[in-house]
Amino acid sequence: LHVENPKDHLMRHRFRKAAAVGLVTGLMGVVLSVIPAGRSIEEDFGLHLLFKMRGTREVPRDVLIVSMDTESAQNLSLLSKPERWPRSLHASVVQTLLHEGAKAIVFDMFFEEPKSAEEDVPFAAAMKEARNVVLCQSLRQESLTLVKGERERTFSVNIERLVPPLPLFAESAIGAAPFPLPKVPVKVSKYWTFKTEAGDKPTLPVVAFQVYALEVYRELLSLLSIFSPEDGSRLPQDGESILQDGNIVKLALSIREIFLRQPDLATSMLAELDRVPSITLSQEHLRLLKALINMYRSPDSLYLNYYGPPGHIETVPYHVILQGRNSSRTSHPWPEVRGKAAFIGLSQLLRPEQRDGFYTAFSQPTGIDMSGVEIAATAFANLLEGQHVKPLSPGGRVCLVFAWGILLSTVCWSVSTLAAALLMILAGSAYLTLAYREFCASAVWLPIMIPFVAQVPMAFFGVLWWKYIDTHREREIIRRAFGYYVPDKVVDEISKGVGDFLVAGKTVYGTCLCTDAEQYVRLSEAMCPEDLRDYMNRYYEAIFKPVRQHGGIVSDVVGDSMMAIWATAHPDSALRFEACRAALEISEAVRRFNDSEGNRPYELPTRMGLHSGHISIGSIGGVDHYEYRAVGDVVNTASRIESLNKLLKTRVLVSEEVIEGLDGFLSRGLGRFVLAGKSKPVIIHELIGLEREAGEEQTRLCEVFAAAMEAYLQTSWDEAAALFHRCLEISAHDGPSRFFLLQCKEYRGRPPDVDWNGAYIVTRK
Repeated sequence: LHVENPKDHLMRHRFRKAAAVGLVTGLMGVVLSVIPAGRSIEEDFGLHLLFKMRGTREVPRDVLIVSMDTESAQNLSLLSKPERWPRSLHASVVQTLLHEGAKAIVFDMFFEEPKSAEEDVPFAAAMKEARNVVLCQSLRQESLTLVKGERERTFSVNIERLVPPLPLFAESAIGAAPFPLPKVPVKVSKYWTFKTEAGDKPTLPVVAFQVYALEVYRELLSLLSIFSPEDGSRLPQDGESILQDGNIVKLALSIREIFLRQPDLATSMLAELDRVPSITLSQEHLRLLKALINMYRSPDSLYLNYYGPPGHIETVPYHVILQGRNSSRTSHPWPEVRGKAAFIGLSQLLRPEQRDGFYTAFSQPTGIDMSGVEIAATAFANLLEGQHVKPLSPGGRVCLVFAWGILLSTVCWSVSTLAAALLMILAGSAYLTLAYREFCASAVWLPIMIPFVAQVPMAFFGVLWWKYIDTHREREIIRRAFGYYVPDKVVDEISKGVGDFLVAGKTVYGTCLCTDAEQYVRLSEAMCPEDLRDYMNRYYEAIFKPVRQHGGIVSDVVGDSMMAIWATAHPDSALRFEACRAALEISEAVRRFNDSEGNRPYELPTRMGLHSGHISIGSIGGVDHYEYRAVGDVVNTASRIESLNKLLKTRVLVSEEVIEGLDGFLSRGLGRFVLAGKSKPVIIHELIGLEREAGEEQTRLCEVFAAAMEAYLQTSWDEAAALFHRCLEISAHDGPSRFFLLQCKEYRGRPPDVDWNGAYIVTRK
């Protein structure tokens, strides 16, 4: 017959509930992570928090912003609206940037309306000469009314239409591309690389980067020809022909189509670069080529990896570039332009003047948002670095939040409520730290709001609620069970004091306290039955009170003996502490009781024994009589420990299982005893009192007794006997010292076996 281990039963019981709560927490996290509202919260708040925690980061030196701001307007005596500035000034700026060595010049503004020839022609000529100027196209939504079917039903559809720059400018610039961004209150977290609604057309940062990377176009074409020779032959064979034709957008579309058609192409090209790097490529060109390949294989949209608040990217006012390097009319230092991509557009850092602001993670409390030109420059820099924010894949996100929910619930179930709260805080902090470090190190975006803000409290309060329901149900079951045996008033008191007590007939972890009154037999002979009954009722009233005050229950009373238990679902040092406090207060209560009954022929000094372990609580009996009792080895051992007081002339003895790890008590170890009827030794301690109330004599006695026991266990009989004599000098009636002194004398004449471990075998109860 297989008997289930109580610990295994409790472990399985907790595991099932932890698994249930973990499953719910994990599934709730999965649902929140896949619905649009959950993803939106993660993006608006979680990603925002990661940016705020990380702060600023270094901007690549390849990017420069030329800001068309109020300062420049005032310096040049122009209107405040940059779109009304003379385009001849733009021509001068382009010429200056070209002369200074800019690799790409990008205008984040629209040129859709013609102006005078004196303004437009010089600007077009400057762009044609530069052969590296990219213009911005507007993307407008239009509603079309269509007729369908025999009944000619009409319906409307919304389409996006690209509005190109003036034909003169479109022919002169190397390319034009849109850069659509949502306006406030929508937070800008990502941008399009290729706009699907506009025919997969590349956006402004992509075209600008292709212009910037034209110097490695020949290497890209050579690498492409290795894995797809047919596609490579269809592309322009050198960068010069691209510059002459001014068809950079068509080139970007063609390369993009090749990479979409062959998903593994980019991986093969990058592996080839790592395997056999060309000796003709510098590290800078190698980095640029890899970034170009990664750009063409990227999805249609990417998350922006911002560098800092508005103005963090190197910015120079428009008038500084216009007036030239050697101008004495400005106090601004001349920027390093050579080898950079220069983004020109409206950029203000004062709220009343800002007209082109977009709400981002780094928008300022003062209301200053990030300008469109700075977002375009940020996207370009991200492409150059290959450092966009990388969210987890949908599958990875689902697995993470599900496993996280299981882990949290398991942790909550395995510890107490207070410890669970602390562990939840620690676990949440550890996860937040991990997310922060991954974001800083490699821009990996782990979800925060769902695991940290939603799942942590969900797991904690879910487990807390379930524990409360379990406790409430268990108390009600106990209340109904005890109602068969005791009055309702007592049932209510037991129900309130039991705590985590399990249902009737269940195995629990408990501390058992057994008492026995000395001289009860003589007292019963000297008193009539009625007087004895009243006397014992007052006695039990005195010793029951400490038990109940410290959360225990009186489970059995026989003659002059009482058994009390402190039970919980799992080991709890707090309950053992309360049981020891109750034992000491019982001793004091008995002393006061004996003093109050001074006219009786005999007193009732009370001995106590305490032991802890797994016990079974349930109905014991048969036929028509049952009693609710605790049974098990712990109960028998506690009774034997109580009987050991007779041998040692002590009052309160506890096993090591009871006293281990408890602070605040004065106790002394009395060694190992094989109790009557038992086969395994039990380590016994005498519980003397509270440490803070101990007198100098008691403390000194414990110190000398400990030294005596050490000598005793080392079989140094003479040394041990001398120390036990010193104990008796401190306390002449100390029972344990007399007992072990006799043992020393006996062992001097007849030493114990060689394998003796200090255990004393008790032969009588």
